[in-house]
Amino acid sequence: MEQLSPTPWPTEPHSVGKSLCHWFPPASIEPFNHVIRALPENPTYVEFGTFLGAGTTLKALRLRDDLQALCLDHWGITGTSAARWNPRGAKNGRHLCDFMVGKGTALQHCQNNLWAYRDRVKLFKGSTTHRTVDILANQGIQPDCVLLDDDHSYEGFMPRLFRCRYRWPNAVIICDDHTSSWPGVVKGVKEALARGFYTKEELYQVGPRMVAFKRDKTDG
Repeated sequence: MEQLSPTPWPTEPHSVGKSLCHWFPPASIEPFNHVIRALPENPTYVEFGTFLGAGTTLKALRLRDDLQALCLDHWGITGTSAARWNPRGAKNGRHLCDFMVGKGTALQHCQNNLWAYRDRVKLFKGSTTHRTVDILANQGIQPDCVLLDDDHSYEGFMPRLFRCRYRWPNAVIICDDHTSSWPGVVKGVKEALARGFYTKEELYQVGPRMVAFKRDKTDG
């Protein structure tokens, strides 16, 4: 059976500064916090597309000290390519943070940013597809909440959303970047409703750029 193995944490932080760059809009923070607070005790949180770990990942870990996080990413984006999306927290004081000026890899900065929570975080490096959901589920992972924030194309997003619905039917599935800037996510959410993966009553807004699906447990 194919399995995923977590990337080991280093014995000490990397010799690059923390780079708390993220794209988490302030208006989404409290709605996201509400979702995390509502999870059951000792929740498992799975995140596809953690990047530097400075946005939703840190928020969830800081909010719940009983939360375990599984974070998946290829960590191949560079500071140069990330700069075009104008991240928040890109400066440390007057200067650009280390990641934005090419010091250290995305994975190294993610590990530094999440260092204080490393006993509750597993990092899985590699490409993610709908098959990744199957592999995790076959390993016995049953999350209470899943955040989809990696491949925003319709071809990547839609199959992954379907697999989450099928393999993790009781989890809250948060879809990030549900905006006109990312039409693949918008199209995927519409098709999930059209195909009956979820009902309109199971879809709700999480701030201005996120939506979440939560199945009605009375519905089979």
